[in-house]
Amino acid sequence: CQGCSNLIKPILSIKLKDPDIDVYAISDYKDPIKPLILAKTYSDRTASISLAYLIWRYTILSKLEFDYLVPVPLHFIRESIRGYNQAEVIAKELAFLSGKTMLKCIKRIKKTKLQSSLSGIERQDNVKNVFQAIDLKNIDIEGKTFVLVDDLITTGATLKNCAKALSKFKPKKIYGIVGCRVCS
Repeated sequence: CQGCSNLIKPILSIKLKDPDIDVYAISDYKDPIKPLILAKTYSDRTASISLAYLIWRYTILSKLEFDYLVPVPLHFIRESIRGYNQAEVIAKELAFLSGKTMLKCIKRIKKTKLQSSLSGIERQDNVKNVFQAIDLKNIDIEGKTFVLVDDLITTGATLKNCAKALSKFKPKKIYGIVGCRVCS
């Protein structure tokens, strides 16, 4: 609604290093976006769809030149418990809005602790070497521009480690797009 839209305060993009990723978010981790992020806890897929529409409306994504949207993967056990991967739901909706292709070309090969329960340094260690690129037959993805999709960024550890896995494909550029950024 217009009242909630007026509460959204856009924030600046952030640049992650090693590898370089420009990350764009709708806003800080506050209302009215925060409840959409938390809704995954209650298996609310519609909140993730709403988040995708807000990402499309309030970020630069609709103006970016890119080839593929890549959702941050969940471990299969966590996805089974939740019933879905919120990043994948967001990426599918963004693929529809952009006319681009969503690729599941990264998998999570280790079960990790929830990032939200860890300190900044622990988050880095928690997701180190847990993502692996998947070879996709009949799809030319080498040298392309990727957009990693997730619901939230805090330290950037997850996006950086996903980007390291994507480096196998020698990307031209990697962007990150998220619903919220936790600012400290």
